[in-house]
Amino acid sequence: IACVLAALCYAELSSTVPAAGSAYAYSYMVFGEVLAWVLGWDLILEYGVAAASVSSGWSAYFQGLLAGFDIHLPLALTAAFDSTKGTIIDLPAVCIIMLITLLLSLGAKETVRFNFIMVCVKVGVVLLFIGIGIFYVKPA
Repeated sequence: IACVLAALCYAELSSTVPAAGSAYAYSYMVFGEVLAWVLGWDLILEYGVAAASVSSGWSAYFQGLLAGFDIHLPLALTAAFDSTKGTIIDLPAVCIIMLITLLLSLGAKETVRFNFIMVCVKVGVVLLFIGIGIFYVKPA
């Protein structure tokens, strides 16, 4: 119910704003430049924190994939700084963030195309898992 009401609020607000909108554009029209500026920087901070946590997870998956091929990165380059463990930087996570930044800087068409390819790969993997796994199901 809350999501429906929020969607209706955004729909009503977007119908009154003449330009394509975002949270920044809406706050600019409603509250003014100062609060919109604060909200814009808040959104950048939010995206940065989200990208860091997602890239850290992808880094762990990537390192697990490499470990499956018996390839191991140096310990100092596999996790965030921790002097007790001897780690300095999570290099795979940094590389993932750089690749995503490069992809986003190429433009919306390329980002949408890459997203479509990734969705197709994910759905293909799930269907492959179901297709192979169905033969191992024992109804008893």
